Amino acid sequence: MRWHSLTPEEVMELLKTSPEGLSDEEARARLEEYGYNVISEAKRVTALRIFIAQFKNVLIVLLIFASLLSLAIGELIDAAMIVAIVVLSALLGFYQEYKAERTLEALKELSAPKAKVLRDGRVVEINASEVVPGDILVVEAGDRIAADARVIESVSLTVDEAVLTGESEPVEKTAEVVEVGTLPEMKNIIFAGTICVFGRGKAVVFATGNQTEFGKIAEMLKGVEEEETPLQRNLRNVAKVLAYAAVLVCVLVIALGLLRGYKAVEMAIWGISLAVAAVPEALPAVVTICLSAGVWKMAKRNVIVRKLHAVETLSSVSVICTDKTGTLTEGKMRAVEVFFDGRTHPISPNTKSKTFEMLMLAISLCNNNASPTEKALLEAARTVVKAEYRRISEIPFSSERKMMTTINDVDGRRLAFTKGAPEVVLNICSRIMVDGKVVELDESRREEIRKAVESMASLALRVIAAAYGEEAEKNMIFLGLVGLIDPPRPEVKEAIENASRAGIRTVVVTGDNPITAKAIAEKLGISGRVLTGEVLSRMSDEELAEIVEDIAIYARVSPGHKLKIVNAWKQRGYVVAMTGDGVNDAPALKAADVGIAMGSGTEVAKEASDIVLVDNNYASIIAAVEEGRGIYLNIKKFLTSILSSNAPEVGIMLIALALAMPIPLLPVQILWINLITDGIPAIALSIDPKPSDLMRRKPRRIGESIFTPEVKALILGVTVFITAVTLGVFRSFEDVLKAQTVAFTLLVFLELFNTLNARALDRSLLEVGLLKNKVLAASIPLLILLQFAVVQVESLRTAFHTTALSVHEWAILLLISATIVPAVEAGRIVAKFIKLSPGS
Repeated sequence: MRWHSLTPEEVMELLKTSPEGLSDEEARARLEEYGYNVISEAKRVTALRIFIAQFKNVLIVLLIFASLLSLAIGELIDAAMIVAIVVLSALLGFYQEYKAERTLEALKELSAPKAKVLRDGRVVEINASEVVPGDILVVEAGDRIAADARVIESVSLTVDEAVLTGESEPVEKTAEVVEVGTLPEMKNIIFAGTICVFGRGKAVVFATGNQTEFGKIAEMLKGVEEEETPLQRNLRNVAKVLAYAAVLVCVLVIALGLLRGYKAVEMAIWGISLAVAAVPEALPAVVTICLSAGVWKMAKRNVIVRKLHAVETLSSVSVICTDKTGTLTEGKMRAVEVFFDGRTHPISPNTKSKTFEMLMLAISLCNNNASPTEKALLEAARTVVKAEYRRISEIPFSSERKMMTTINDVDGRRLAFTKGAPEVVLNICSRIMVDGKVVELDESRREEIRKAVESMASLALRVIAAAYGEEAEKNMIFLGLVGLIDPPRPEVKEAIENASRAGIRTVVVTGDNPITAKAIAEKLGISGRVLTGEVLSRMSDEELAEIVEDIAIYARVSPGHKLKIVNAWKQRGYVVAMTGDGVNDAPALKAADVGIAMGSGTEVAKEASDIVLVDNNYASIIAAVEEGRGIYLNIKKFLTSILSSNAPEVGIMLIALALAMPIPLLPVQILWINLITDGIPAIALSIDPKPSDLMRRKPRRIGESIFTPEVKALILGVTVFITAVTLGVFRSFEDVLKAQTVAFTLLVFLELFNTLNARALDRSLLEVGLLKNKVLAASIPLLILLQFAVVQVESLRTAFHTTALSVHEWAILLLISATIVPAVEAGRIVAKFIKLSPGS
C-alpha cells in the first residue's frame, strides 16, 4: 500500500480509525489480530549446535582421523598435539559464530519501550509492543517512534532518520500527500526506531512489528546466507585431496611392501606413518596464527576484526560499496562559503564588511540550534558575532514555508531576521545591502543572486539565504547566502587512489540526493554514471547485474537497494566489501563478502559486519586490504613449504619399495621430520613481512585456487630435487643404519632450507631478502642443532634408530642441503626466460 500517496482521511478510512484513535476494546481486538509490535527472531541456534558444527569441516575430520592413526602406532604425543589443534580451532570458530547470532537481538533493542497514543480521544502511554495498526501516535521532541505511521498533523515535526537512512540531516515531516515513493523522500511517513528531535505531531499507524521498515530489515538479515570464504573453499579442497592421497599412499606402501616380502603389520605401520606425514597437522593452527597476527596488527590501526576469515577475504576484494555521509565525508555540516556584496567569499572571521557582519548576526539570531545545519550556521556566526540579543517572538520553520523568522531586540530596535530557502527569502525582499548600504533589489541583482545559488549548489553546497527588516517577512533587506557542506574526509581521496592502484573499485551508495552525491564523489576522484533509487526500484536483479559495472554512484537508495547492489556485483563475479553505519546497512553488510561497519555506527551494523573501523577512517579499509593480502600470501607460502616437504617423504618411500631398495626412513623418523618441519619454520612463514609491491597487484580472481602455476611448479620441482638427492645419497652408503641416518638428516636439512624458497613464490629470493624474516633465520640453525642432538646423543640415537656421524659427514650434508636454494633460484630464472621468450 502506498500510504504516502493517500490523504490522512483516506488512510484513516482504510484503517477503520478516526482522529480520536481507537477504543480500548478495538485495540485489544487488533492486538489479537496483528500480534505484538515486536520484531520476531529467527530460530535461535544453540551453542551446542554451533560447537558441533565446527567438526563438520573436512580438514578437522581428517585431523581427527590422523590422531587416531597416531594412536594406532603408539605415538601418543603426536596424537595429543593433533587433538589440541582440533579443539583450539573448533573453539575459535565457535566463538565467532556464536557472537554473530546477536545481530537480531541488537535490532530488537532499538524498539521503543513506550509510546503515547490516542484511545477514545484521550492521550495514554502504553508499552510500544501494544501499538496496533489504526492507533494514532502522539509524537513530540525526544520520542522514539514506535511504529511506521502516516503523519496526519505536524507542527514543525522533525525526525532524525540517520539510524534508518544513514543521513545526518533531520527531516521535517508534513501531513501533505507525497507522490515520490523512495524511503528518504517520504516526508509524510514516520518510521519505527527513528527519533523526533523537534516539534510535535500525530500519525496513524499502518505497520507494526515485522511489517515496519525495521522489521523488513530483520527479515532480510534472516534471509541472507553466509557463504564460505575463498580460502575456506581452497582449504576444503586441499583437505579432500590430502585425504585421498593419504589413503592411496597407505594402500600403495602396504601393497608394495607385501610384494617385496615384508610383514603385513610392519608395512601397515609404515603406511600409517606416511599417511600421517601427508596430512599437515599444523594447517589450521598456522592459518589461525596468520589471521590472528593480522588481527593484532589491524587492532593497532583501529580496525577491529569480528570474524577471523574476513581478514583473508579482504585479500580478494575487488569492489568497495561505501556510504557517503560519515564515511567518505566527516558527517558534520560546515559553513564554508558566503555570498554578499555581489561576490562569493570563503567564510572567515577576519572578513571586514558591514554586510557580512549583518549576515552573521542574522544566522545567529534566527537559529534554534536544533539541526546540523543550524548548528553549523551558529558555529560560523559565533566567530564574528559576540553580542546576544533578546528574542521577542518567532515564526517557526515549516516545509511549506521553507523559512524561519525571529523578532529580536537589537540595541533597542525591534528587528526581524529571516533565514531559509534562497528563492523564498528572495521573494519577501525588496531591498539589498551592498557594501554596507541599503539599495533597491532590482531584477539584475536578483539574477545575480540566482546564479550564485546555482554555482554553490553545483559544488554540493546546501544554500541558505538571510535577510532582515523592521517588518517580519515583508519588504525585507536581503543580506546574502551561506553555503554549507558535509566535507569529504581529507584522507579519503588518497585512500581511494590507493584502492584504484590495487585494482579495487570504489562505488558510492547513499541516501542523499544525486547532485550532492555526484559532487562529493567527483571531489574524491570517483566518476561515472549516477543511478537513483527510484530507477533502481524498477529494475530486476538481472537488469542491474547487466549495467552494475557502469554505475559509480547510487543516490536516494533504500535498505533493499543496498542489498540488491551488493548481490549484483557478486553476480558479476566480484568480491564485494560494503561499508555502513546505520541499521539500513545491516542486510547488505551481512550479504557482502566483507561487511565493514563504522565505529560510530549502530550496534546492528556492527553485529552484522565482519570488521569494524573504530576511527571511521576510510583509509583504514585499504590498510586492512593490504593486511589481508599479506596474510593470504603467507598462507600460500606455508602450504607451498609444507607440501613440497611432505611429498618427497612419500616419493622416497614409494620409489625405494618399487625398486626393492632397503627402507630409507623408519616410521619414528618420518613422524619426527613431519613434526620438526611442519612446526616452527612453517609458523615463521605465517608472519613473513609483506612485499613492497603488494598493493600494486590486482586482486585475486574469485574462486582462484591457492595453487597457482608458480606454486605448482615450485612444489613439483622441489619434490623431484629432494627425492632424487636423498635417494642418491642413501644409495651411496652400504651400511643400512648409516644410510638411514644420513637420509633422515639430509631430508630434515633440505626441508628446513626449502622454507627459504617458499618465501619467494613468484620472484627471486634476492628480491625478497634472504634474512628479512628474523624468526625463520633464527629457527633454522636451532632446528639443525636439535637434529644434531637426535643423531649424536646416545639416548636419542636409540629412540630414533640412528648412528653417530663424523664432522666431515655433517659438513657434507649441510653443503648438499644448502644447494636447494640456488637450484630453485636457477629454476625461477629459466622459467622466467621461457615465459618471456617469443611464442611461449
